[in-house]
Amino acid sequence: MQEKSIKYGAQIAAAIIIAGAVVVSSGMLSKFFIKIRKEKNLAVKGYAEQVVSSDIAKFYIYVRARGANLEEMYNALQLSKDKIVAKLLHMGFKEEEINLGGINHENVYKKNDKGAETDEFLHIAGNRMIEVITKQVELVSGKYRSLDVLLSDGVDMTTGAPEYFIFNLDRYKLVLLRKATTNGLERAKVLAENSGGNIGRLLEAKQGIIQITSPYSTETSYGGVYDTESLEKSIKVVVTLEYLLE
Repeated sequence: MQEKSIKYGAQIAAAIIIAGAVVVSSGMLSKFFIKIRKEKNLAVKGYAEQVVSSDIAKFYIYVRARGANLEEMYNALQLSKDKIVAKLLHMGFKEEEINLGGINHENVYKKNDKGAETDEFLHIAGNRMIEVITKQVELVSGKYRSLDVLLSDGVDMTTGAPEYFIFNLDRYKLVLLRKATTNGLERAKVLAENSGGNIGRLLEAKQGIIQITSPYSTETSYGGVYDTESLEKSIKVVVTLEYLLE
């Protein structure tokens, strides 16, 4: 009886070992098939680029004035503002393209030899910003520096460098996405043909960050680049495509 029990236990143990081996083998086989399946996917990047001209321009003019009191400062600031606006209109800008910012002012006191402010009042300093936003891009790029002539007329001002933008960027994005997708498909076909395979259905498509740089620039950023200094801009689009490799 004891001998039969021993034999029966040995058979059960053997069965458990075999079953475990089958499970392990099945797991390894499953992983093997998963690996093969993954290896049959082909991921490529598609690229498209287009150079376009900016169609929106913006620049700022900072005007300053001072006076013995608020009224004197305000009148001086208004006079300088009027000269700037008249000059802008004469240059060809439209009234609705000129935006006036609010007036800021502060009391200015004399400083001692150590740079510390004293109680001796000197004057009131005021400033305001004038912003120009226009679609007359060439007018900005060609003439905005002519504002500097007002310095000789007693206008205390600083002209900021123009910034250039692309209005309705989406109209370029859609075209470039099509080109980038076509480019990616062509690359995938070349890779597949050279490896003896064929391109199957598209499994996944991802759009990368759009980069807007000056022409011939290699600048890129993880969050995207938007160059505002250049009148001409290069829009670059990258897509990642994953195909089934047959």
